[in-house]
Amino acid sequence: MRGKRFSVLCLMLALFFYAQASAEVIALKSGKKIEGKIIERKDNYLTIDFEGVALPYFYEDIETIDGEPLSPAQPSPAIDTPLAQEPQTQRKAPFTTAIVHYKMSANNVSGRQIAYIDLAKNKIILDSEAERNDSGVITKNINREIAEGQKITRVDLNKKIGSVFEGNTRDALANVFNEEAFRPYYKGKKFILGKECKLYKAEQEELCFWEGVLLKEELFDPSSKRSFVREAVKLSLDIPIDETKLGVPEGTKMVASEEFFKIINPQLQAQETEVNADDLSNIIEDAKKTKEEISEIP
Repeated sequence: MRGKRFSVLCLMLALFFYAQASAEVIALKSGKKIEGKIIERKDNYLTIDFEGVALPYFYEDIETIDGEPLSPAQPSPAIDTPLAQEPQTQRKAPFTTAIVHYKMSANNVSGRQIAYIDLAKNKIILDSEAERNDSGVITKNINREIAEGQKITRVDLNKKIGSVFEGNTRDALANVFNEEAFRPYYKGKKFILGKECKLYKAEQEELCFWEGVLLKEELFDPSSKRSFVREAVKLSLDIPIDETKLGVPEGTKMVASEEFFKIINPQLQAQETEVNADDLSNIIEDAKKTKEEISEIP
């Protein structure tokens, strides 16, 4: 038994050292180095296996591979695997993946939000947890929003229901944060988490974007004296993203958008019931009048 266990250990060590020996060292232009096995090469990006996680990197972000300069115009022969998807966006940014942690606060609401950004897959996930305090009555909401090009999937993680909606652009980053809408309000630059951000100021809001990623948002309505603040407190770049964070959780019931809003907002269902009751009453009244008019015809 002891000899068998020793043989298994030797095999595991051999496999480990083989994996290390066959791995490449990817040096990014940002100065970061990643060690992993290249499992796929496409026209403008490659994918490496980093401790079991498939990570895509654009050629334009890579300085060298194993110390050798990489020519994006002449990539190595393709190695087709199903582990990565063809990029849907050509957005240029100094990162391929990013995880942004936010804190959120409003008049009677506090919470946190995490954005998981994968530019190569053109995919952004927003996980939100909010706690509302109405005169001592606490309610909590946990939601997930998945943006993939022109498709946005919203999931209520409490009720375990979700629905798919149409987006406005093929660029998921623009679909989620929408920096383009604030271009006319550009006021200068500001540093947040060590990043030089573009500052936009409108009448009742102030926003800061870094490479299309929202790092701070402040809104204030003088008439109602209501305010909202969302600010990034941690930014991590080019790190693996847990695959369970990139999709709809198991056990989620997918429904039509109309049904989705009725389930997450019972008041909407009640309002619609009242409207339907009013409509029915009107139909009955109209029928009575029509009957009376017909009876009066000689």
